[in-house]
Amino acid sequence: MSVETVHPLYTENAPLWQKVEDCINGQEAVRKAAEVYLPRPSGMDDLDYKGYLERAVFTMFTARAAEGLYGQIFSKLPEKQGEIPELFQDFLDNADKSGTSIDQFASDLVWASLAKPWGGILADHSPVPAGISQAEKERLGLTSFLRWYSAESVDNWRYDTINDQSVLVMVKLKEVYQEIEDDEFAPATKTRYRVLKLVNGQSLESPREGMVYIQQIWEKITDKKEWAVSELIIPELDGKPLDFIPFFTCPAKEPEKSMLLPSAYLNIGHYQMTADYNWNLHLTGTPTGILVNVEPEQDKDGKPKPVIFGGSRVMLINGMDGKEPKAFFLEPAGTGANNILHGLEGYEKNLEIMGGSPIKKSKQGVETAEAARIHQAGENSVLGSFSLNMSERLTLAIRLCARWRGVPEAITEKFFLWLNMDFENDANKSEARQLGISLVDAGLMSREKFLADIEELEEADIAKELAAIDKGKQVRLIDTGDGE
Repeated sequence: MSVETVHPLYTENAPLWQKVEDCINGQEAVRKAAEVYLPRPSGMDDLDYKGYLERAVFTMFTARAAEGLYGQIFSKLPEKQGEIPELFQDFLDNADKSGTSIDQFASDLVWASLAKPWGGILADHSPVPAGISQAEKERLGLTSFLRWYSAESVDNWRYDTINDQSVLVMVKLKEVYQEIEDDEFAPATKTRYRVLKLVNGQSLESPREGMVYIQQIWEKITDKKEWAVSELIIPELDGKPLDFIPFFTCPAKEPEKSMLLPSAYLNIGHYQMTADYNWNLHLTGTPTGILVNVEPEQDKDGKPKPVIFGGSRVMLINGMDGKEPKAFFLEPAGTGANNILHGLEGYEKNLEIMGGSPIKKSKQGVETAEAARIHQAGENSVLGSFSLNMSERLTLAIRLCARWRGVPEAITEKFFLWLNMDFENDANKSEARQLGISLVDAGLMSREKFLADIEELEEADIAKELAAIDKGKQVRLIDTGDGE
């Protein structure tokens, strides 16, 4: 088998992830896929299909749903528990050696994983030449870092049982990079594979005891057009190789279908129905002129001249073969458009229930409290599991990188990073805030009571907030966590 071989689960899930991502990206992405999302009606030629495609309207239901899920998780900054010495804080402020804080790093991978729930975090360390001093390492920036590999980059992996536990023993990471060759202004795009393996240490050129984590860099040999290992890396911690692969798959051990996939299916169905609806209006909305028993006027070549209807034009017509000429418009009823419109409303209702509607319509009936609670609990359960899994994997990756930077294990093992999982309380607080604002506006609640009871501010902060309001300023003292 070749290094380019992909896992069957990757092949199965990749088109579903793409469907969700296209729905999040919106109309241009969906239209670009053309017949993938909008099948061509039987017998329709290229010109008519182009009009059919252009008239279809894609509404950003799935994108709104994704933003809502993301907003629930990041309604609060990730919570960090445990002692964080300066060396540890330096890493949290620059987790990827590119200036990205751990909060931003977490934000980026959560957003990516909502559409494509697969990928992983690699905890790694810059290769360190033998005999180099700690001062030289710091000067050269040789340190630990995190790297996120998206779903497209993690296309093969394998688990095995070691000491009665299922352990990741291989994962292949696709890396696309640019390299300057002949033209510095047009660098060549190339691909390599970083294969992470857990191997028996005795199989290495310099034998080691037990299982050893290695990295193989696979590159294509230009003249032979074959793949070969160009570099072997054996990362070490405290002078010893690792006995596990420091790659933390997200959000689970293997690929999953996106929680946004049901919304994407409805979104695409709604899009297809808008194409039918607008095409129906196009065909039936403009009357067609009809002439019966008319002697057509001819040009100098004896060909019938075109008859032009509309506006202030006056048309003189002659009967043919002594029959009475008639002129009228053919106006199709187009009753099918009403059926399609009802179908569109059905899609929109389902999308609204799933949280994908950009504008909440006023309900004709009131949803029972029990139905609302069950629906909300289901959403919270799925999103809570997602948030918990991402928190655990981020925590494990952070701990290892901190250890690589010299933070004692006694400190790293007590560190936790938690993404928000208290969605029910957040929803309740949001409702209470909206009610409180209404009461303040109506003069039924004082600003002081609102800030104390709803926003739960201390007395000193209430005074500052009121002073800022009186000055016409917007000072955020709520939920900042810094007390300033």
